[in-house]
Amino acid sequence: MVAPPKSWRGAFDLVNEIYTLQTLRPPYREAAIEALASFVKPGGTLLLIGRGRHLDEPELPPPWPLTPDELQLFEAHGLERVQFEDFQAPRKGRNVRHFRVEYRCPGG
Repeated sequence: MVAPPKSWRGAFDLVNEIYTLQTLRPPYREAAIEALASFVKPGGTLLLIGRGRHLDEPELPPPWPLTPDELQLFEAHGLERVQFEDFQAPRKGRNVRHFRVEYRCPGG
């Protein structure tokens, strides 16, 4: 269950999420996205790097790549997208899609 301490809400200038969300399935992934977004202090940044897939691409076995729709949940929870990069990285002899996203919490 995703139940971070309440003292973490709005407490961090930088939140860095790398390859963790893609290991979670619904409803835990959505709960983790909401929690991560809540940790960012006004004026702070969330940096996310993970495997990605577009909706027309097959969902592979674990890890389950993030979709653009799931990334939009960060914006639904109050963050603003600053930068988005869709890139391929070599993994075990093949290229794997990744997303690198920077979000900012308004205010501060």
